[in-house]
Amino acid sequence: MRESGILVDIHPEADHKRVLIEESGSWGEIGLVERSRSFFPDITSSEKVLARTIESGLFKPITRTTYERIDYVESTADWATYITCPRTEGYSGDAVEISKALARLDAGEECLRVHTKFNVATYARL
Repeated sequence: MRESGILVDIHPEADHKRVLIEESGSWGEIGLVERSRSFFPDITSSEKVLARTIESGLFKPITRTTYERIDYVESTADWATYITCPRTEGYSGDAVEISKALARLDAGEECLRVHTKFNVATYARL
């Protein structure tokens, strides 16, 4: 890294993914795609390492923004990938609403999305 270099940190928030369904033009939360137990310590550990780096005086914060990534679920097969992907423990929430959403997806109607928050920060080298 050059003397004038910057550090960029991008990581998901240590939280579950929110699941929303569209009904009559409005989006409402119906549950969570739950993260695995191993996900949380990895995120919080990396946050602690970053904090120690800043506290040691190597870098100073410049910017920090939280973004929300929205994934539109296009099919029941697509939904299955969300609830079975690594470091995920499945869906928890309203069983009736998710059943309705999956039936609508089978009928070709896009009505379900998954929200994930990410933090993006930059730091200047001191």
